[in-house]
Amino acid sequence: LADYGVAVLGFTWDADDGGYDENRPIASCDDFARLLTALRDFLATHVVAKPVLMAHSMGNIIVAELAKDGLLGANRGDLVSNLVLTSAAVKTRRHARWLDRIGIAERIYVTINSHDAVLGFAGVAFKPNMLGRDLTPPGANSQRVAYVDVSGCDVNHRYFVPQGQKGHAKLKAFYRQAVLGNAVDFAGLAVAGTIDGVPVQRIVA
Repeated sequence: LADYGVAVLGFTWDADDGGYDENRPIASCDDFARLLTALRDFLATHVVAKPVLMAHSMGNIIVAELAKDGLLGANRGDLVSNLVLTSAAVKTRRHARWLDRIGIAERIYVTINSHDAVLGFAGVAFKPNMLGRDLTPPGANSQRVAYVDVSGCDVNHRYFVPQGQKGHAKLKAFYRQAVLGNAVDFAGLAVAGTIDGVPVQRIVA
């Protein structure tokens, strides 16, 4: 992520490539909640810009579980500028219920990639449609979210880093704006469209 010109504080949990097991990230939720508390204390005592929170793949389970428990409510935008949910390995069904409960972020972006083979496998093996691949209702379309369709870029699962973007300048430009905490300007980057009736910004290569 240094390619975007940002400093990164990484939060990891014990993922061992043993398959899709949502209990592993859920077990880390308490630790991540403590990290957010420490961040809130830091922001209260330091004059710095609010950070961006990016969740990739099964890391989105942590965000979803904390949101369902009401731990990401607070006041809108009081903790992070952008919340970016990318390659989200969480169930599409009823995702708007917990997304609409998130108040810590000024803006929320969710990326969709119908060509994500990793999420395709997880959806087949464990039955739920995955949010990072499919917006099929019910439960789609949170009013808090800008959905960004990257399917036209022909990338797979790790497209949030430049190494996984196959040289797509518009995709990299989207992530650069998002991780720098800006409100993404989609002019010249994407065209408005829909997926199953849900409005999306579609990035075309």
